[in-house]
Parts: sequence; C-alpha cells; structure tokens
Amino acid sequence: MSDPEVQGILRDPVMQNVLRELQENPRSSQQHLRQPEIMAKINKLVAAGIIQMK
Repeated sequence: MSDPEVQGILRDPVMQNVLRELQENPRSSQQHLRQPEIMAKINKLVAAGIIQMK
C-alpha cells in the first residue's frame, strides 16, 4: 500500500469503476480486461496483494 503507483491506481476514478464492475458482474466486465492499460494496472494491484483474481 505504500507504493505511490498502487495508491494512484486506487484513487483513479476510472479504475474505481472498473474494479466495482469486476466485483459486481465479472462476466460483463471482460471488455475491461482486454485493454492493456487496465490489465497492467490490475496486475499491479494483484502483485501488491490488494486484489485477487479467480
């Protein structure tokens, strides 16, 4: 959590919406995961232990 990049990702309003959609309806939000920039940010959060992907 002390990583400034992780903090920036978590504060990003677009990423907040993406994360909310992934949590509420994973199947319909697959389009987000096709975007390299979004996927890179999600991977960063996974690597930091902030979120888990199943």
